[in-house]
Amino acid sequence: MDEMASNLTLFGNYQSDVDQVRNIVSLLESERPELASNYTINIRTLDGPKNTATGMPYNSDHGPFVYDTVQDDNDKPGHALVCYGSGSHEYHTYADDMTRFNEESLAISSIVYGTYARYLAWGEV
Repeated sequence: MDEMASNLTLFGNYQSDVDQVRNIVSLLESERPELASNYTINIRTLDGPKNTATGMPYNSDHGPFVYDTVQDDNDKPGHALVCYGSGSHEYHTYADDMTRFNEESLAISSIVYGTYARYLAWGEV
């Protein structure tokens, strides 16, 4: 697997969310090492202004859920958690199709974010 295909970046715009994701990734690494060890999993907090080095990008479908929910000065940006790392050099090009889809990398983000959703709903991991 080349370097691009072996990297995942999980990021969010609220430190409390990212801290929980980091804890869940640690659990995944200890309980499913045969899966997690295939990837370098980077975790970042991007809580700065829109489209800055420290802020969430506004170049994808998640941007409006973060920034366009703000209606007035008292509103805070929406919470968002994102995973980059399809493992495909063809992602978002004319050659992008399901034959280049990496189910295993999607499984990691699904396990992590699904576990976080469970935590939010029931308070347990």
